[in-house]
Amino acid sequence: MRLVVIWLLMIPLAVGCGGGDEDKLTEGTSAGDCTDRADNDGDGLFDCDDDGCSGSPDCTEVDSDADADADDTGEAVAPIVDDDDDGIAEADDCDDDDAALGAITDDTDCDGVVTAADCDDTTADLGSVWDDGDCDGTLTVDDCDDGDASSETVATDADCDGTLTADDCDDGDSTIFPDATEVLDDGIDQDCNDHDAITCVGDYDYADAEHCAIITGTLTVVSTGAETLDLLHTLREVRGDLTIGFNTALTSLSIDSLTDIDGFLYIIYNDLLTSLSLDSLTDIAGYTNIRDNSTLTSASLDSLMGIGEELYIRDNAALTSLSLDSLIEVGADLDISDNASLCQDIVDDVVEECTIGGSVVTESNTGSCP
Repeated sequence: MRLVVIWLLMIPLAVGCGGGDEDKLTEGTSAGDCTDRADNDGDGLFDCDDDGCSGSPDCTEVDSDADADADDTGEAVAPIVDDDDDGIAEADDCDDDDAALGAITDDTDCDGVVTAADCDDTTADLGSVWDDGDCDGTLTVDDCDDGDASSETVATDADCDGTLTADDCDDGDSTIFPDATEVLDDGIDQDCNDHDAITCVGDYDYADAEHCAIITGTLTVVSTGAETLDLLHTLREVRGDLTIGFNTALTSLSIDSLTDIDGFLYIIYNDLLTSLSLDSLTDIAGYTNIRDNSTLTSASLDSLMGIGEELYIRDNAALTSLSLDSLIEVGADLDISDNASLCQDIVDDVVEECTIGGSVVTESNTGSCP
C-alpha cells in the first residue's frame, strides 16, 4: 500500500519536469522572426533558411535551383556590400571606406562636391562654386576677382590692380601701377615712371618738358634730333601754342594723352615724318597748320571735334590717309590742297560733315581713290 502512494505522488513531478517540445522556441512564431537575421530558436538556421519560416509571407519565393538566392535563375546573387554603412552599395559608392563620400550618380568625379554645386564634375581638380565663384581653379579668398576667371590671384598681384607684382612699382596700392592715371601735382608717382605728373608754368622746349602734364605757356619742338616724342608721355594740355617743326630725324609723331591746345598747332617741315597720330586731341582753340611734311603718309586726329580758327593741310606730297572723323566745326577758313597722293573724296567727306566759318579751298588732291 505504501508503494502505491509513493508512485502516485511521483506522477505530477514527472509531468511538470519532463522538458517537452511544447515549450521549445520556434522560428517564425513571432512577427519579424523571418527577417531579423537572428537565430531565434537556436538551431543554427536564420530567417527563411529555417523550416519554422516555411510558409511565411516573407519567404514565399522558392529557391528551386538551391543557389541560396531565393530565385530559380541558376546564378547566385552576390550579397550587397556597404563597408562604411552609408546606405550606398560599394559598387555605387565613390569610396566605400568613407561615409562622407556619396554615390557616383550624385558626384561623378567623387571629389565630395555634388554635381549641381561642382565647377566641373568631370574632374576633381575643380571644386565647389561656393568656394570658387568663377571656377578658375583659384579659391575665392585667393582670387582678385572671383567673378572673372581671367583675373589675377593675390599671390601674383597682391593689390589686385591687374599688374603682376613683378611689374608693379607698389604692389600694396591698387591705384599705383604702370599706365595708371596720374593725379596732378600730388607728389605721388601713380604710373610708375619715377616721377609725378606736374603743372609746368611758362614756356617750355621739348628737352625740358618730360613729366609736364599741363604747360601753361607754349611748347616748342623745333630742330631736335628726336625720332619720336617719347618725352611727352604725360602731356595732357598746352595752354599756349604747340610748334613741331624742322625736326630732321623725326619719323613718328604721337602724343597719346594730349587732349587740348589753347593756342595754335603747327606741324611743318619734318622731312622724315611718316605718321602723325594725335587721337586723344579734342580741341584746338587757334589755327591748325599741317604742311610741307614731304614723307608724311598718314595723319590721324580722330577725336578732334573743333578748331577755333583756320585749318590748313597743304603740300604733304606723300599723304594718302587723312582721318578727321569727329571734326564738326572749323571757326574760319579751311584749305586742304596740293596733297598729290590724297584722294579728293576723303577731303570732300571732311568738308561735308563740318560747319566752316570761312572760305573753303580743296584742290589738287590728285591721289587715286579706293
